[in-house]
Amino acid sequence: MKKTTLLLFVLLSFYYSMQAQVNTLTSVFNEKVKGEIIFQNGKTLEGKFRVPGLNSKQIVFFDKNGNKTDLESDDIKYLISKNEQGNYSVIEYSQIGRLKKTGEIKAINKKIWLQVVVDGEKADLYIAGTAFEVNNGIIEPVAYGTNQHPPSFNYYGKMEGRDAIPVFIDTEISGTTLFKNAMFKQFGYQFFEGTPIADKIKKKLEGYRSEDRKKVFLEYNGML
Repeated sequence: MKKTTLLLFVLLSFYYSMQAQVNTLTSVFNEKVKGEIIFQNGKTLEGKFRVPGLNSKQIVFFDKNGNKTDLESDDIKYLISKNEQGNYSVIEYSQIGRLKKTGEIKAINKKIWLQVVVDGEKADLYIAGTAFEVNNGIIEPVAYGTNQHPPSFNYYGKMEGRDAIPVFIDTEISGTTLFKNAMFKQFGYQFFEGTPIADKIKKKLEGYRSEDRKKVFLEYNGML
């Protein structure tokens, strides 16, 4: 009886493990993935491409026949990486900036590849990194540059109508929770200033701290 129970447990564990793998889409810098390329002019290409690094100026694309083409990053609006199970992730090429203490954005004459975490009508949330995982539609960072653990990422936020995407919270500088919460309080308040969310962040209320950044963006977009 014990052997039968143990065997059943092993089989079930293996099954759910396989299911988790099937439902997970993981992309790493320079890995060849299936997907779609959307250009600034609206043109699209389907095939495979290599996942770009933060500062990649070109995208290596392979058509359905395996023919290779180097595409200029400046010509591309975003990339869609997807698998047969329906999981997909969007990688956007966007101009970045810095959020001043005055609440203004200082644009930096530079574009980088950003992973879309929240795609909203009012505000978007991005992560800057070269490795990410999509599990049942939930996007999470898994590493930054080298495979360091825990992963360290910069988070970027964009408001509707703004060209530049400023650093919303910088987790690369320090991994301490205290530091990240302090930065979230400062830049989160500035980012959402004039809304009830800003006051909740300033007061450090439960559910409005650094680790809640995704939920905060969803709330701002009216999705919660």
